[in-house]
Amino acid sequence: MLRAVADPEKGDVACWELDAALVRQGSLAWPVVIAVLPFLVRLAADEKVTCRADILGLLIMLTADEPDDPQWNDAWAKAVPVLGMLLDDADPMVRQTVVEALAITDDVQGTIWRAFQWRWAAETDRAVRLNLVLAVGDLAPPEVETWLAERLSDPDRQVRLAAALSSRPEQHLDVLIDALSEPDLDVWRGVHAVDMDAAGVVSWSASTLGADVPGRVRLVTGLIGHEDPRRRLGALYAAAALLNERRSVVSALLPMIAPLLEDAEIEIRALAVQLVAGLGPEAAAYADELAAMLGDETIARGDVQFADLALWGLARMGDSRCVAPLLARLEGDRLGYSYYSVGFPRDSGTLIEVPGVHEVLMDVPQFAGELIRGVARRLIVGDHLHAWRPFAEVVAAWGPAAANAVTQVRPLLYSEAPSWAAEALAAIGPAGAPTKRLLRKLAENTEIDARHRWPAAGAHAMVTGKPKQAAEILGRAVADPIGAERHTAARHLATLGSAAAAYAGPLRVLMATDELWNRVEAANALWEVARDPDGVTTLLDIVGSATEFRPAVQRAVKYLATIKPLPAAAKPVLRSLLDRDERMAGNGSWRVFAEDQEIRGHLAAALADMR
Repeated sequence: MLRAVADPEKGDVACWELDAALVRQGSLAWPVVIAVLPFLVRLAADEKVTCRADILGLLIMLTADEPDDPQWNDAWAKAVPVLGMLLDDADPMVRQTVVEALAITDDVQGTIWRAFQWRWAAETDRAVRLNLVLAVGDLAPPEVETWLAERLSDPDRQVRLAAALSSRPEQHLDVLIDALSEPDLDVWRGVHAVDMDAAGVVSWSASTLGADVPGRVRLVTGLIGHEDPRRRLGALYAAAALLNERRSVVSALLPMIAPLLEDAEIEIRALAVQLVAGLGPEAAAYADELAAMLGDETIARGDVQFADLALWGLARMGDSRCVAPLLARLEGDRLGYSYYSVGFPRDSGTLIEVPGVHEVLMDVPQFAGELIRGVARRLIVGDHLHAWRPFAEVVAAWGPAAANAVTQVRPLLYSEAPSWAAEALAAIGPAGAPTKRLLRKLAENTEIDARHRWPAAGAHAMVTGKPKQAAEILGRAVADPIGAERHTAARHLATLGSAAAAYAGPLRVLMATDELWNRVEAANALWEVARDPDGVTTLLDIVGSATEFRPAVQRAVKYLATIKPLPAAAKPVLRSLLDRDERMAGNGSWRVFAEDQEIRGHLAAALADMR
């Protein structure tokens, strides 16, 4: 493979294959990495090799994740002098990448620092100079800070920007805004460590300000109205990142975002509309602007129309103007939303994603009476299981208000995933009584998956008002130390109240396990069936100690809001959470806003009951 890398005709492909072999196997490949390092360095120094910058890029990835291994340290120490000579290479991209590789090195003797100073004095390529300034910020010698301070007065505004970003950007906000306002930011496309257009450079620069929220708001303010659309887009992404993190910035940023709802650039307008829609009730002042887009079939991105984004936003805001178009979609051919949920981790960096149709409808339970006929229709016209599922979830979210859909939900009990129908019928309650025999049959069927059996048992109790059989089935499931879906069984057991009090013991055991969902559901069930205060204490401990608001923690907050009375010790825990400025959410995209709002609603309700 190394010979192929040296081959002018095969080098580019071979380098990619080498990258795959060394990097993507992670720690398992380190002995191989150490063995081939001298050969990689030799290839990088050979002017006949066509992919030298790629080889150096590979070395950058390796050194960024280097192991604490004496063999690696020795091999890299031998490589540094050879790499240092490449600072004077004729290829500007080689000079850029070797600067990055060397900057990661532990420069105890200051050798690399002195080499960088020499290179700076000789360097004439603008992109290399910028990469060099960025790399200097990774070095440790005390003189570095002075050197970077001198670059803040460089004639080149982008050098000043690089110096500010490499030192303390929050102290040089004027430098950032001035440089980012320069007409031409294209040079950054050629800077290896950055490789972004103007939009990317703006949003990246804003992110370096970190916890300096006022500084980030000021940077957005200075650039969101820029004549260059890429500059506006970058500022809008920076604003989106802030909204994603903090509630307090909404009042400052929304008035700046509002004019972009009519921006001439589709990408900018789409992101602005998505942000307003995603914020929902926090952006209700802009409902009229969204309502004006309900007929706009212009494509925002993919196959999503601006009308889809606007309708979703009105639903998030609880605006009645969403009802007629939602019903028309339910009764027509084009929904405008998928059947599925698309989610991203909280730290994924994904700002906004369009929701599934069920997520749009679940936001409007107040309009269930007007929309239920459309939902009922969709439960019978779908041509596959996953076309029915989202509407069963809507029925479950709407509860008794969706009672008119019982007839359409019933056939789903015969499907390969009857739990969705069971959950819906449990939420509907007594109006679901016509399905009681089917539910009982499912609950007693030991051959089916526990994911379906436990919800059927709980639903049977809810539609009949007779909890005895469900208590026995679900109680045994909770008590089974090797049973499946014990947390699901505990969740449904909780709905049976005192009829399941005999299973307080198994619930205590489940509550003491390490699995978070088990603890949350068992703790709530322990309170609901036995009024045991230890369940409340456990829920408070889970919520109060949470560092991430994963779904299980959100469920714990929801349960605390239903418990009356809460102990006095709950008040400071809940109040400290409600007073947080940081968004509380476990998922990324628009769910950051929705989850944070829901959590705060539960916290406020719980605290209101404690007055």
